[in-house]
Amino acid sequence: MILFSSACKSSGCTDELAENFDSDVELDDGSCEFKGDVIVYSDEERTLELYDQGVNAEVTVSVNDSVIGKLNYYNHIKSDPDCDIDYSTLTNQAPIIYTHNMGSTSENISIRIEDSNGDKISSSSVKVEVGECATMRI
Repeated sequence: MILFSSACKSSGCTDELAENFDSDVELDDGSCEFKGDVIVYSDEERTLELYDQGVNAEVTVSVNDSVIGKLNYYNHIKSDPDCDIDYSTLTNQAPIIYTHNMGSTSENISIRIEDSNGDKISSSSVKVEVGECATMRI
């Protein structure tokens, strides 16, 4: 009788920072998925600047050319931006908190702000990292 034995090692995501980390796998197969948060906001100073420029109060926010939402800059935040604050409980403070899916622990993304006519107000490259709260002031 001949017996065959194979030592198969399971594969998956071995990075503990990943959303899909699996402590039971032995070989990393490159399938790790990461998430990072970005807060896009206006503050009082920027709100006054945009108002003086005649920009409509509602602006469109895009990440890597995909619209993620609209932001009314009159609803500016009153303190330093913080991804852990529940802004829905605060009167007239409404930033956009965006969770970005990544294939690594950090990634640069492009954020663009446009007025109601589709004209660029501002744009920036923002580094998003796992476990960090990146910010962008419109």
